[in-house]
Amino acid sequence: MSSNGYLVQRRSLFGSTENMSVRSKCPGCGASLKISLAHAGKKGKCPGCGKTLKMPSEEQLRQMMARQSSKSGMAVGSTSAVAAAPAKPSPPPQSPAQPPADDLFDDLGSSNFDEDDFDFPDPPAAGTQETVNPYASPLAEYKAELSASNKLVYAGFMSRWGAAIVDGLVLLAISWAIGFSMAFAAAIAGMTQTESGLAVVQLAIQVVAQVAGLLYFALMESSASQATYGKRMAGIKVTDVNGHPISFGRAVARYLAKIVSTLTLMIGYLMAAFTPKKQALHDMMVGTLVVKA
Repeated sequence: MSSNGYLVQRRSLFGSTENMSVRSKCPGCGASLKISLAHAGKKGKCPGCGKTLKMPSEEQLRQMMARQSSKSGMAVGSTSAVAAAPAKPSPPPQSPAQPPADDLFDDLGSSNFDEDDFDFPDPPAAGTQETVNPYASPLAEYKAELSASNKLVYAGFMSRWGAAIVDGLVLLAISWAIGFSMAFAAAIAGMTQTESGLAVVQLAIQVVAQVAGLLYFALMESSASQATYGKRMAGIKVTDVNGHPISFGRAVARYLAKIVSTLTLMIGYLMAAFTPKKQALHDMMVGTLVVKA
């Protein structure tokens, strides 16, 4: 067979043919190409040169198969028919420069190659195809998250206590700065001259300090670092029960829930030393964890 020739492969069953395909050559690199009717009119990537080949139409493929079938009909017939047939001189060999008359890509010209996306991709390599179970339970995602949460390393009580001391010092410095600034402004305005004015200033300082504390914890625990300055120094962070970052709203709820942990004579904080996931009472209330970063 010449380099530009093709072979019609057939599976014979009681004289009938089916599953026919044409094997041709890539006109660019000469790589062997097996083209079936399923590929008709599509584009495919040549395994040799990687170029995109435009396949012949279904009608062209059927005509090619029919012509080749008629030419090789005697070869697939009975042996007696072959013996009875008169000997025919073999056709003269064709010139190497002239492609066979039935070459698949002979009449496609320059449109044979293009750089467009092809319709059917190469099959994935063995072992790289991801198996997806369409009958998976709706709880599969939840179980995957639960498995991920089991791999979290919970922060110990001492790590949390050390972080709380650092954060307390930070908030103390912020409160002093706020108190000094507000008291200085009130003194200039003459509000500290009377007892009632002084009481108003003190109340305002406490309110602003509490709001500053809430924003300190909520903004930093819902940030990309998921931790305050104290927690960063201790190498811990705040997550939800699945190990995901928490939102600003949940961080605010966590801070407010600390009021309950405080009202229980600090027992709510001590629970972090005994609970299975090292959760304090306010962590259980809002569904958060403190884990190692």
